Amino acid sequence: GEWEVKAADAEAESKKLKIAAAAAAVLATQQAVANAQSEGSEEAEKLQSALDKLTEEKTALEAANLELNSTMHASQEELLAKIGEWKTKAAALEEESSAMRAAAEEEKSRLIAANSELNNTMHACEEELLAKIGEWETKVADAEAASLKMKAAALLATQKAEADAKAASETAAKLKEVEVALEQMKVDAANLAAQQAEEKARVEAAVFAKEQAVKEEAQRATEAKRVAKEKLASVLALSKVEFKYNSSQLTKKSEELLNSIFEIINDHPELTYDIQGHTDAHGNEDYNVKLSTSRAEKVKAYLVDKGISEDILSAQGFGSSMPISDNSTNEGRLQNRRVMITIVE
Repeated sequence: GEWEVKAADAEAESKKLKIAAAAAAVLATQQAVANAQSEGSEEAEKLQSALDKLTEEKTALEAANLELNSTMHASQEELLAKIGEWKTKAAALEEESSAMRAAAEEEKSRLIAANSELNNTMHACEEELLAKIGEWETKVADAEAASLKMKAAALLATQKAEADAKAASETAAKLKEVEVALEQMKVDAANLAAQQAEEKARVEAAVFAKEQAVKEEAQRATEAKRVAKEKLASVLALSKVEFKYNSSQLTKKSEELLNSIFEIINDHPELTYDIQGHTDAHGNEDYNVKLSTSRAEKVKAYLVDKGISEDILSAQGFGSSMPISDNSTNEGRLQNRRVMITIVE
């Protein structure tokens, strides 16, 4: 590519020189023609003819030079485009090469880490294997020691057996006595086993009876608790703490009723209770809800002050949404202005 560019440059320079030479020849011929015309000779016509040819050649050379310049310009632009394309490709290849180098480095790091982990594992396995070998060597040594002890014991037993054989005639009667004693011991053991089995059966029966009694007692307690709970719920359902119109202030009568309710709840602290406030239908419902809530909270505070744990009490207001009587009469509205206490199931 470099030599082609140089050749094109040399060719362009050669054409420039040719054009310059042609131009010089034209000028020289023109001068000669002018001189010849001044003399009026035939030589002037020849020179004029030569001048015309030189002028044509100069024009042709200039046209060729213009075409060459256009061709070189187009080639230069094409060459620059190719160079830009190659640069783009080279940059892409460099980026791809960088990515491949990064991936290779990452894979190298992973392989190094894996190799390190494998070495650590092999080292741990080697240590564990050495420990096992040491343990097995210890067991083999213990087994050999035990074998020697057994051999020594066998030798002593053999010697003892020989001594016992010599004294067998003397101990025959004693062995008979031992056999009789063993038979008696067997009978005694059988009797003892029978007594133990009988005692075990008696104990199991007693335990079963006790368990049954405990279960029955628990059932009776549960039933008693249920009955007491139902009775308590019935009593509380009849206990309606009433309030004056548009007020959450407890009356003397309400305090006496709450004192009785306190005694009931105090006797049954294992249950939880919900204090529900209600109003009549008179007035704005948002206000009624706030008023009923205030009444329920008032009753809760009274019972807490008396000594009931706050943890077993909850209070909420329902406004006039749950009437128990006709709101069109004074008596009905009085009954609807109430606080009721229920047992939470």
